[in-house]
Amino acid sequence: MSVNPPPPELGPLDLRGILGPEHLAGLRAGYDNAAMRGGATHAVVAPFPPGSASTVAFMASYVGDDTPHTWLPRERATIAVLASQGGGQDLAIHLYWGLAVGMEVDELLHMLSTVGVYAGVSRYFGSLKLCRAVFTALAALPPDKLDSRSCVGAIVVAVP
Repeated sequence: MSVNPPPPELGPLDLRGILGPEHLAGLRAGYDNAAMRGGATHAVVAPFPPGSASTVAFMASYVGDDTPHTWLPRERATIAVLASQGGGQDLAIHLYWGLAVGMEVDELLHMLSTVGVYAGVSRYFGSLKLCRAVFTALAALPPDKLDSRSCVGAIVVAVP
């Protein structure tokens, strides 16, 4: 009778080593809140007819606050909601945004596992696949290209 070897370690542990502390520090140093707010506003407002005052007002109230203490809670909520809905490119960009404003990789992965408990295992694994794509795209950027525009550009290519 043969004994099968134990399965290899899988799960969030293998995602934790993709972005090191130096890379996270570079992402945070290169974060440009005005560029992120402008890009987010454009992405939400552009599909609507010009003069969509209610959409512009919504975006101004949602991402218009330039006070750093509001960024982290907003990103935590946004990531949880997007992950529960299946993610996609919006979640990918907010994974970067959350890291850039101070979320730690462990916190992010724990949040996604909690969302998975309530939204389903397929949502959890889909979110982990997005994390891997985002983390890998960000880790591939050289230190002088960790500004918000370069990071979002790399994510858009990695998660079309």
